[in-house]
Amino acid sequence: IVLPTAPKSPQPQSPLAKPSITAAAAPVAAAAKPKAPTASPAATESPWAKLIDELGFDGMTRQFARHCAWLSQADGVVRFALDPRAKHLMNEERRAAVETALSGKLGAVRVQVDIAESPDVLHPAAADEQRLLGRQRDAEKAIEHDPTVIGFRTLFGATVRAGSIQPIDPVN
Repeated sequence: IVLPTAPKSPQPQSPLAKPSITAAAAPVAAAAKPKAPTASPAATESPWAKLIDELGFDGMTRQFARHCAWLSQADGVVRFALDPRAKHLMNEERRAAVETALSGKLGAVRVQVDIAESPDVLHPAAADEQRLLGRQRDAEKAIEHDPTVIGFRTLFGATVRAGSIQPIDPVN
């Protein structure tokens, strides 16, 4: 059996996709690239997430808004549910900043924020977290099913170091 050797002038590779076997690094990294998504994350974002970007929130007000799930808009009141894990972001100044920005965009509205789970609606930060977890699962599945990795496992009892797999495609 002849083991593949590293090229004489090694190509720099991303530290994000290093498996535990050096000889398999280049083929594994190439296989870890998931297929291009059919829709960009921006195309699947909620209207509230897009509105946060349009309103130009920054800093802590942006974080506050990203952890709020838009529940309803009726009778001049916009209701949000703030993730209880982010209740430390809630204060009157941030609520008022969101209210002022929304009033400028939608007409006069009052913003009501309840600290509560929102089982039916994801807040933008949770949606981003789910997207990232999905990308991680896809990268791990790609490595798990990679023919080179399978070959190294079968022939040499190789293992992939836990926690070493990360997606290498750009986040949109």
